[in-house]
Amino acid sequence: MLKSQVAGAEVGNYEVMSAEEGEERTISVQWKVATPNELDIINKQSPLILNHMSSEFGQDVLFFSTILKAL
Repeated sequence: MLKSQVAGAEVGNYEVMSAEEGEERTISVQWKVATPNELDIINKQSPLILNHMSSEFGQDVLFFSTILKAL
């Protein structure tokens, strides 16, 4: 879905690993964009993206945005 909004976006799904074993899984959906304009497009689509993630991974999806800059 994200790639259809921003063609150059890199999207990945990851399981957050922990030293403690448990029955719950934490999934991280991350994307990387190249420009502030691409980030703006994704931010405007956030409600649709969150709804899609909830349908894919369940109702306990936590959604937040962090902007990182490579050093």
